[in-house]
Amino acid sequence: MNKKHKLSSIIFKEILLILVSLIIISPLLLALSISFQTPKEVFSFPPKFFPKTLSYFGNYIQALNTVNMWRLILNSTIMALVITIGKLFT
Repeated sequence: MNKKHKLSSIIFKEILLILVSLIIISPLLLALSISFQTPKEVFSFPPKFFPKTLSYFGNYIQALNTVNMWRLILNSTIMALVITIGKLFT
């Protein structure tokens, strides 16, 4: 294999990996974008990827005030510890 063919093969693989990475991460980026949108923008048609006005952390504060997040985190931690200890013993 000559250097030119090897280089083009490496470049092709890198471009393919970047495209696959973007496809895999796109739902996370969409969720992050939606988290900064107002409710009107979230339910608009056609959907927008970038919000017109940033809600900043208002949505996060509202979510934390609506749900007892600390209790949920404690429950998850207890379950993770119990499962880990159970797996260590078995």
